Amino acid sequence: MRTELSSAIVRITRDFTGRGPTHSRTVIDREAVFVLLFDSLTRGEQVLVEHGEQEQVLELRRTFQSTMRGSYTAAIERILRREVTSFLSANSVEPDVASEIFLLGRTLPAEADPATAAAGPG
Repeated sequence: MRTELSSAIVRITRDFTGRGPTHSRTVIDREAVFVLLFDSLTRGEQVLVEHGEQEQVLELRRTFQSTMRGSYTAAIERILRREVTSFLSANSVEPDVASEIFLLGRTLPAEADPATAAAGPG
């Protein structure tokens, strides 16, 4: 299951940013899923970091992660059949690593569509 979760998060990241991480690691706890993504900066982001623009790259990554939130959450819920109650995300450019943390709630019914469940009420 960890491999399936890692693959899903790597695939989503690649689809949104144009380049996926070269390595990932997922840890599943009773109440949370932790995904570490290594070496995921695009060549353009790497050049910006080399020229001292770390804050701009980190801001761009926060924007990507906010945009990917729904896709990430739906993937976690589909694979684990558990509601994601919170999503936390952080990045570092040196070293190039990102952390995606999903806090888990109730078990989803087998017939529930995770994409609908992720939207939830207002």
